[in-house]
Amino acid sequence: MELLGYIFQEYVEIVPNAKIEKIELKLDNTKLEKGERKKLEVLIEPQEASSHKVSYTSSTPNVASIDRNGNIHAVSSGEATITVKSEESDVKAEITISVHTSVKDLDIDQTEFYMRAGDTFKINTTIEPKNADNKTLIYTSSNESIASIDNTGTITAKAEGEAVILVTSDENNSIKSECKLTVFPKIPDSEIQFSKPLSLNSMEITGIEYNNNTVLDIKEKIKTNYEIEIVDKDEKVLEDTDRVGTGSKILIKQDNNILAKYLILLYGDVNGDARIDSIDLLVLQRHILQIEELKGIYKKAGNIAKDGGKLTAIDLLLIQRHILEIQFLKQ
Repeated sequence: MELLGYIFQEYVEIVPNAKIEKIELKLDNTKLEKGERKKLEVLIEPQEASSHKVSYTSSTPNVASIDRNGNIHAVSSGEATITVKSEESDVKAEITISVHTSVKDLDIDQTEFYMRAGDTFKINTTIEPKNADNKTLIYTSSNESIASIDNTGTITAKAEGEAVILVTSDENNSIKSECKLTVFPKIPDSEIQFSKPLSLNSMEITGIEYNNNTVLDIKEKIKTNYEIEIVDKDEKVLEDTDRVGTGSKILIKQDNNILAKYLILLYGDVNGDARIDSIDLLVLQRHILQIEELKGIYKKAGNIAKDGGKLTAIDLLLIQRHILEIQFLKQ
């Protein structure tokens, strides 16, 4: 043990001969989740040398870092070797840490959508975090006789009716997202035609020209003998002079029966008020800052870059440029 004291007013420190002979490392789990923090337990022999200094290093700090007190921080997926070495000799010990990034959330870009029997439609699922290690998804339909779905997220509508589409993480079946599908009977293309610039993907309509998006503007681009009714996101029937935006629906009717229903997507209109303005900018910003999350078709309307990914500052910039009339959004 160390002896400390004063001799004739001079401070004397007598350092024992004991040196670190062995270092043992303990960690309750060497498999860490990204972002996790753990304290590494260091045991030194002999006990008399337990107060001697050791240094801590990581072979891959961008995977797992460690500070001078032995606190480990899991930074990103991969493996890292932690080395603890005596500062007075070559005695050292090592432990290998593996870091995993798990799926935390899934979000389908539709909460409800419509198809015609015989049509196909691909849904997109956002995985959070984006750099999760296992991105494999499992797709299922609650009613295979109404609609089936393959392992790419492509749905095939088979018959009139309803089904729930469920997406589950392959590594954790408690992480899931679902949407409601309604399948309408097939109407021959000759009986209902949509003129450009309207674009039809199964029963989702894009391509609506901003500032030319009144009910009358839309009706003039639909050729059919059936009755056309357009409702807003709250199912309120719109008049010919009302504007049409994200979440609005086009109903094709005969004798007051709905034969088909089309969902409208107006990129940039993330709150469904049929306008692209500073309110949309604020709503999108709140989503990006994780204050209030956009869901379904409204989240899809915020993906102005149309890359199917996470909404980012790029989408914000595109809305800003549209509002300032620098560059109008392409629908």
